[in-house]
Amino acid sequence: MAATFVLLPDAESERLSALHQYRVLDTPAEENFDELTALAAQLCATPMASIVLVDAERVFLKSKVGLDISESPRGTAFSDHTIRQSELTVVSDAREDERFRDNPFVTGEPKIRFYAGAPLVTNEGHAIGALAVYDKKPRKLTKEQTEVLRVLARQVLTQLELTRKLNEQKQLLDERAQAEAALKSANDELKVTLQELEQRGRENGSLKEMGDLLQTCLAVEEAYKVVNQFAERLFPSSNGGLYVLDDPNELLEAVVVWGESALQEPVFATDECWALRLGRTHVVEDAREGPTCAHLTSRPKGSTLCIPMMAQGETLGVLHVQYSEAAANPRQTQARQRWAVTVGEHLALALANLELRENLMLQAIRDPLTGLFNRRYLEEALEREVLRCARKKRALGMIMLDLDHFKTFNDSSGHEAGDAMLKALSYFLLDNVRAEDIVCRYGGEEFLLIMPEATLDLARQRAEQLRQEVKGLTVQHEGHPLGTITLSLGVAAFPQHGGTVNDLLKAADSALYSAKQEGRDRVVVSPNA
Repeated sequence: MAATFVLLPDAESERLSALHQYRVLDTPAEENFDELTALAAQLCATPMASIVLVDAERVFLKSKVGLDISESPRGTAFSDHTIRQSELTVVSDAREDERFRDNPFVTGEPKIRFYAGAPLVTNEGHAIGALAVYDKKPRKLTKEQTEVLRVLARQVLTQLELTRKLNEQKQLLDERAQAEAALKSANDELKVTLQELEQRGRENGSLKEMGDLLQTCLAVEEAYKVVNQFAERLFPSSNGGLYVLDDPNELLEAVVVWGESALQEPVFATDECWALRLGRTHVVEDAREGPTCAHLTSRPKGSTLCIPMMAQGETLGVLHVQYSEAAANPRQTQARQRWAVTVGEHLALALANLELRENLMLQAIRDPLTGLFNRRYLEEALEREVLRCARKKRALGMIMLDLDHFKTFNDSSGHEAGDAMLKALSYFLLDNVRAEDIVCRYGGEEFLLIMPEATLDLARQRAEQLRQEVKGLTVQHEGHPLGTITLSLGVAAFPQHGGTVNDLLKAADSALYSAKQEGRDRVVVSPNA
């Protein structure tokens, strides 16, 4: 009888490791193994045969002939004894063998009486299973059949080695394919990143170019035109608008629109925008999943962003961007949001600076009481208009006027009533001049009207018209009428009364003085004509 031995824990662990390297447990039947099993049954003249792999708690039948099971508990398997012996295990009559007489496969189906198994031993000496033949009646193997079983067992192991190598090769190919796929994915991601960087570079260049132009703008209307030129370059494949807040009415009005303007309201209230209500950027990737702003005229197909534009703690407006498609991934969502916020911050700062410059400029050139241009602006504007008319060989009319008896009225009625009178006269003058005329407060109760390309006669006619119509002006202060206004007016013109600002001012002032001296409420043309 062949020698037996007990597998130590370390040896069993190594054996199981060797078995698992073949990766054949629980795999379907394969023709190359089935051919060896059938050959074993044929040559050994048995009705049953199998290739058995012994796992930790069970045995798996990789191939079988005449058997209906695919696995069984290890404790009931004949092959568990085979892997513990160094040679072929032969059981001539299982009922007579104390090791197997009570085995369920002996007492029950398939009623095994004869068993012969050759261990499947790896090159490292690990017995991972057996090639076994079975019969339902007691018998013995011939010497030739015993040798055939050993040879076929070696063939099974050879086939297992081939399978392992094929599996390893397949694994290497799979790993290579995965590596290539990962590399391709990385390259694609890198390509996308480079494209995004290039796009961002172009957009940053456009943003800088727009910023440089915004710094040179003299009025917000110019700034809006600049933004309109750059909007589609800053936000390609999108629709959108720049909305500016009208403080008195709490309404936002579209001053710049690009793309399909019909997708958004031109004017809306502050509470119709989630960004203003929340005080932060509002992003909606899918209109079905997030609240959209009420100022959109229809449900957007792609993603939308509303960015509140703030400067020095004050809300200036909203930048709205509507993309035709939702972002491809969260990174693109974040990139879009960061870019929109960046543009919004630039626009808010530029518009705030421009508004500040306008306010400072207005303070420098406007009279704080009447809102008319002041004397400083008058001198600059008159110098410019004289040069322009001289170059074009055109005339320039000028009217200097004074509110009659204003000092007496101011002393008797009070400065507040006097201020009301000056404001009312200012509004009257603005309503009764041409769009190209320039109305200035010269000082105190004196005003000057510059009339580009107006002849001396046209200036005289306009002065007479103002003198007559001002008498119909009703001015009230604290519910009381302030009386009828009369004017004294002096008229001069270029080139008749001089070619310089000083000459023209002196001529107009002299004519005004004459009007006062002659009794007021009259028009006098400078006598130097």
